[in-house]
Amino acid sequence: MIRSDQLAPVEGGQPGIPEPGAVWIVAELEAVRHDPTKEFLCGTELIGPEQRLWSAASVRVTRSTPSCPLDLSVGQPVRFESIFMVPARYVDQLSGIALRDDSTAARTPVIRPSF
Repeated sequence: MIRSDQLAPVEGGQPGIPEPGAVWIVAELEAVRHDPTKEFLCGTELIGPEQRLWSAASVRVTRSTPSCPLDLSVGQPVRFESIFMVPARYVDQLSGIALRDDSTAARTPVIRPSF
């Protein structure tokens, strides 16, 4: 995961700026769809202090790494990024990314960050 005060567009131009007092957290992830009968969703949430959660932000900047594709082929790894806008005061307290899967009652896996 990377912390940034602005998001650089792939082809130049104006960077994406977070709201005042916030920063961007960019997580680059890789996913593989294993089951062709099961819908593949890239539901990611950033976990902060006291189980606080942030959903991926909608950004108006074209990035070199895309967000999660909806048409993920079975067995083919795909790299994507999830971008979160987080109040700067919580950045040092982030604990991971939850990979939501509402199709099961199993515990939600969490990826631990490396800053």
